[in-house]
Amino acid sequence: MPAGAEKPLLVPYTVHVMPDVRAAQHWLRFRRPDEWSDRRQPEEEGDLAAEIDEAWARVAAGRRDAEEDLLQSSYLPQPHPPC
Repeated sequence: MPAGAEKPLLVPYTVHVMPDVRAAQHWLRFRRPDEWSDRRQPEEEGDLAAEIDEAWARVAAGRRDAEEDLLQSSYLPQPHPPC
């Protein structure tokens, strides 16, 4: 109590608490298990070989595009002088 006061002085005070990330994860796992579960359901298995072939085709197409862009640009690499 302050000196000379008959009643205690009440002062509002806000307590700041750091968020608990693990508590939030726990809450979300139980309320939205499809979105926040640690366990993932295996996705449908497709033809892995076909997916790899498609990926290689995209890589090859990207290389061709890059080579064409390089040939059309004014930049041509100059040979290094002999040492």
